Amino acid sequence: MLERNALYISLIIYLISAGLIVYYKPKFLFTNDKKTKLKQFGTGNNKNKSIFPFWFILFVIGILIYFLVSVVLSKVDYLTVDSS
Repeated sequence: MLERNALYISLIIYLISAGLIVYYKPKFLFTNDKKTKLKQFGTGNNKNKSIFPFWFILFVIGILIYFLVSVVLSKVDYLTVDSS
């Protein structure tokens, strides 16, 4: 049951964090002053490239969120079972 809750909680936190990234549009992810286009993945002299593209950041955030939520929920479950 907790694994399913971990997935739902992780998904909600993931969507909120992705929404916040799109809303605030950090300079290292978007190209111009209006911040309407995402930077491409790559290196070089071109200012339209980044080694941390949007998809990669969301991938890492998703893994970290799921791991942290799973650990927290397992600790909570362990404490409730242990105290009974």
